[in-house]
Amino acid sequence: MQNNLYEVMAKKMINIKQLSENTGVSRGTISRIKNKRARVFDFEVWKKLCDFLGVPLHDLIDYDPKNLNGSSKNED
Repeated sequence: MQNNLYEVMAKKMINIKQLSENTGVSRGTISRIKNKRARVFDFEVWKKLCDFLGVPLHDLIDYDPKNLNGSSKNED
């Protein structure tokens, strides 16, 4: 699974502080997601991010079920 939050934030020229203030999601949570360190998928958090950024979930997360170990080829 690969998240694209950083890329979407960059395209929209939004920083963590702005995203946090406008969604109510803590800066720490956004930072963990952005830096690919989040260990839990909280649908409500992702919904808030999608709603504010105006993008569907698949723009923020890539998932390829054919990849058996669940990680993207581009992931570290």
